[in-house]
Amino acid sequence: MNFNKIMSFFNKGHALFSSHSLFRKQEKLLGKIYPEGELIIREGEDSSHHMYYIETGSVEVFKKRFDQRETRLAILDKGEIFGEMGVFDGAPHWASVRVLGTKTRILTLDSRTLMRRVHDDPFLILTILQKMANRLRRMNKLYTQLSREQIAAYSALSGLVRYFRHPEIRPCMEEKVIKIAMKLREWGKYTEELDDSFIDNLKVAFLLYDVGAEGVDRDILEKKGHLTSEEWNAIRQHASIGAHVLVQAASQSDHSPCLNLAAEVAEFHHEHYNGKGYHGVQGEAIPISARIIAVVDTFDSLMTDRPYRQGYSQEKAIAIIKEEARVHFDPDVVAAFLAIL
Repeated sequence: MNFNKIMSFFNKGHALFSSHSLFRKQEKLLGKIYPEGELIIREGEDSSHHMYYIETGSVEVFKKRFDQRETRLAILDKGEIFGEMGVFDGAPHWASVRVLGTKTRILTLDSRTLMRRVHDDPFLILTILQKMANRLRRMNKLYTQLSREQIAAYSALSGLVRYFRHPEIRPCMEEKVIKIAMKLREWGKYTEELDDSFIDNLKVAFLLYDVGAEGVDRDILEKKGHLTSEEWNAIRQHASIGAHVLVQAASQSDHSPCLNLAAEVAEFHHEHYNGKGYHGVQGEAIPISARIIAVVDTFDSLMTDRPYRQGYSQEKAIAIIKEEARVHFDPDVVAAFLAIL
């Protein structure tokens, strides 16, 4: 393909984008008029596999912090789309969308209809990608902590983690991690560390801290019998592997505090309060981030079926956590964990 053909290809795609051909083919379908303030998409909910096109009016995209305060990311007007990521990856929605104004009409396209249009006209993918890129650029100016590079890193790394974490349990675990940190702060402990920024970053760290397990042979992770010393050493390496991956990602993302904290947790989440963990770090020398996540990680692990045993009941898991205070776990963190339960 020579240069002129390449330019013709992209010019054709740009013309299709400008004419919104995807939606002109939908003119026989009228969108629904939504009342002001109605939530069309809720952050964290499973994707409905629908994409939305704004015919008239506008919507706002926002996220909620751990304290329930809202951060507005963007306002989308006529001709914009949203919800498209759920059509393609089926992942839970990462932000909420709420109607602004009283005359907002929105056309809903299910995945089957959208894919049929794409099959008929592959240039429609260019339309969608360009709209997504424009929206991300606008959001980036408002949500300054997350650069495009950071978003890419988080998405890629959390995608790896989803292979070996349990999606039906993770949201509950994340809530426990945040509540433990807030309870410790409420009790006046580690107040210099446990500020709002730290707790926000801890959410991201929790998503990524076990990414190093991807570097361990699945046959070893799923082995039913006793591990050899070589296999045990291979498993122990996952903490340093994860920390290395996350440090490298942070270095490519302006040393993001989120990724730096995730690297810290990855390295130290298998330390024991009595100093008998992976690296022999003891007591409060273990970062508080790792001490918090260690309790929740172990609690989840105890209740999860493994190749070598069945999961314990919640009562049994709680009893084990209590017994391990001052041995495996920081007693303050255990106390906060029991309090939030």
